[in-house]
Amino acid sequence: MAVADDPPPDLIPVMKQYGSVYLYRWKKHDRVLYSDAEYLEWLRRMVHDFREIAEQAGLGPG
Repeated sequence: MAVADDPPPDLIPVMKQYGSVYLYRWKKHDRVLYSDAEYLEWLRRMVHDFREIAEQAGLGPG
């Protein structure tokens, strides 16, 4: 969660190199890799979504 809130400068290259997560969007009929900003937004959404799932399951902090 802290990484998504305040990402280190090398986060996106590290995610791309080791994360095996390749995110694409469609532009007309071509797949285009996410920009760094899109990767970061995706990461923030995933943190938010998984935090909500954990809280609903009673696994939240505290």
